[in-house]
Amino acid sequence: MGIRIAINGFGRIGRSVLKALYASNRQEQIQVVAINDIESFSTVAEHVKNDLSGLNIELSTDKNTLLIAGRDVHYSSQANPVKLPWKSLNIDVVLECTGQFTQAESAHMHILAGAKKVLISALSDDKVDATIVYGVNQADLKAEHKVVSNGSCTLNCLAHMVSVLDAAMGVEYGLSTTLHAYDDRHESMVEQIPMIPTKTNSPNSIGLVLPHMKGKIDGLSIRLSTINVAMLDVTFSSKNQTTVAEVNERMRQAASASLQGALGYSEENAVSTDFSVHPASCVFDATQTKVTAGRLVKVVGWFDNEWGFSNRMLDTAQAMMTN
Repeated sequence: MGIRIAINGFGRIGRSVLKALYASNRQEQIQVVAINDIESFSTVAEHVKNDLSGLNIELSTDKNTLLIAGRDVHYSSQANPVKLPWKSLNIDVVLECTGQFTQAESAHMHILAGAKKVLISALSDDKVDATIVYGVNQADLKAEHKVVSNGSCTLNCLAHMVSVLDAAMGVEYGLSTTLHAYDDRHESMVEQIPMIPTKTNSPNSIGLVLPHMKGKIDGLSIRLSTINVAMLDVTFSSKNQTTVAEVNERMRQAASASLQGALGYSEENAVSTDFSVHPASCVFDATQTKVTAGRLVKVVGWFDNEWGFSNRMLDTAQAMMTN
């Protein structure tokens, strides 16, 4: 049997993680043992039914237990993580998806409840044992790491592009702009929302996963009235002379080899909806690459801000128990 995980918080990311697990047929490697959320059991059961529809998976309920593909998934509705039954359920990794316990100290309550490790679905503080972008720095994981951050969806996209480009031609300094979905499911609200410039910690957090890039990249985010899929635009000065052809070829090679699965590559004239439910953390858009004077480079990557990130949560959780 694979690693035993619990999902704490069954909102957008928690639900996407569960669906991604079954959509990618990884239930033999990773077993969801428990879900904890403040919603009622009937509401959560209905979410699971809707999310897994079309995947040909058996689903039934019995009191506070979900039966998914023949396996019991314990449900609880406990606001205090210390009181959760992680010890009795022998939980290997808690996926902390509430958005409330994002700091190392608060996430550590899951350890006190008996879980072996915790993976936070957000950027954390400097007390976390590691910030991991799977495909870039998962080799940094150590057996003694207890509380780990999976970064953010934007950091995942940025780190995959920067790691390849820095290795190929050197990145001196850069600025990024993220055109990000609003993350709200209510269509009536989306219709009324303008573009909203916001601060983002993701670009200047690049040093957490690529230490030599600390302080070299900054940026901003603009929230758009779209429900899903974001675009990351990065402009940087390269240490070495380069061309559009070289930049694209380096990214193509990485997407088909060392970063296959986590990094995608596209030469199509695409729009945002083309990347909905794409499992990669970044799909490099070769049609948008620009190079001026051989050293000023602009690149663009697309990412499904829920689905890609949720797939990396599963990858990182598995790596935490094997490294």
